[in-house]
Amino acid sequence: LRPRDPALLRQVGHAALLLDRPAEAEAALARAVALAPGEEDLWQAWLSVFPRAAEPPLAAGVVLDITDLAAWIGKGRRAPSGMQRVQLEIVSAALAGPNPPVLCAMPPAGGGWRRWPAALFHRIDHLMRLSADAVDPPWRDAAALLADVLEEAPLPFAPGAVLCSLGGSWGQPDHLACLRRARAATGLRHVPLLHDCAPLVVPEQCSTGVVRGYARWFSNLALHADGVLAISHATRDDFARLHAALLPELPAPPQAVLRLDATPRPPPPEAAPP
Repeated sequence: LRPRDPALLRQVGHAALLLDRPAEAEAALARAVALAPGEEDLWQAWLSVFPRAAEPPLAAGVVLDITDLAAWIGKGRRAPSGMQRVQLEIVSAALAGPNPPVLCAMPPAGGGWRRWPAALFHRIDHLMRLSADAVDPPWRDAAALLADVLEEAPLPFAPGAVLCSLGGSWGQPDHLACLRRARAATGLRHVPLLHDCAPLVVPEQCSTGVVRGYARWFSNLALHADGVLAISHATRDDFARLHAALLPELPAPPQAVLRLDATPRPPPPEAAPP
């Protein structure tokens, strides 16, 4: 009756444990952490039931790839930059919706995507907003848990799943190879979020490694993407112009604009009775 009461959800989780239903206990405690990610007791309760090294279930529907955010954290950073803020906001909004997506990320060495538990995302999101202290014990513990989770078994995709990459993926060593394998095996569809085309528009303002990695990713995008979401009309126009100039022989994937000030559309008004 009170689905947004984290204290009651903790009791639901405890009851599920007493009934030997660990999956239900983890789900209830994960919802409690989502509602109160700063409550240490709830976080510790979820940690106590989090299934480590468990075989991940098939990822179906929309799957949000936040490898870029994981890489940012893995480099010892806590305070988010622009692209990381966009990812935090999109994932937070998506998890609060009626059909929360699966979250995933790749480890630095590649080898496929790993499931990123929603409770761990909420904890990290809370801590990133709270402070920039990268040596704070709660932050170090959460970042260490993320690193451990990214070393577990790769995430299998259900047929027809849609992988939406919310940040830059050109730095991953085998990102394109993993996409090819998943698309061939399961029909995985891929829709990246394009923040900008700066490495091709103003390469003199970027490092050589970034320009090369981005150029390689851009040149393969038409072969690995079923669509592209751009954060602005200007970015979409840059993408279309560069694709036509650099890859005239390849059809560009469909493009849509998801502006950074976007809000969910309200439901349509109910039709008036006759």
